[in-house]
Amino acid sequence: SAAKPGQTAHKLDDAIMYTVNASELLTGRPVVRVFNGGVEQVGFLDAPVQETDTIFTYAKAVVSGMDGTYTVTVDLADKAGNTAPGLAGTGWSVDASTPSVITGPTFNKDPASYKAGDVIAATFTTSENLDAPAPAMQLNVLPPVSMPCTANGGNSYTCTLPAALTGTETPQGQTEVSIRLADPAGNTAS
Repeated sequence: SAAKPGQTAHKLDDAIMYTVNASELLTGRPVVRVFNGGVEQVGFLDAPVQETDTIFTYAKAVVSGMDGTYTVTVDLADKAGNTAPGLAGTGWSVDASTPSVITGPTFNKDPASYKAGDVIAATFTTSENLDAPAPAMQLNVLPPVSMPCTANGGNSYTCTLPAALTGTETPQGQTEVSIRLADPAGNTAS
């Protein structure tokens, strides 16, 4: 099973597809054993969703709580009684955790006191490292303004308005910001 191009792992709601291609007819279905952190996940891939005489395809939906690195072994037996136990199969990684903002955003000054000529910067931390793509923050003014974000190290990010305020961006009063997060596996949150 492989994650989509650009993904480092399967994400929440992905389907993990696993196919066993036997070189000859078997006495029964292959026994597929799946391990996460060295612990067997009994019943993880019980029955194929599609099979022919020599091809067996299994599927599993990624759900919350499935994070980890999975390894696979396969046991085969052919019609002549030859066995191939514990063949190493291709494994995969799962990141089923949706990223979230843990602290912040904290602005470079009291947001109520911004005026024309000021530069807005906000810092926040997230629940996980968001190597790529970087988070995006949007200042919800008219029209909305995107604030590019940079990593500060660890799970900390700073987003800065690319230019100083002109004073025409929004009527006086409160303005909202929204933060869009995406982790390397493709889990997203706003």
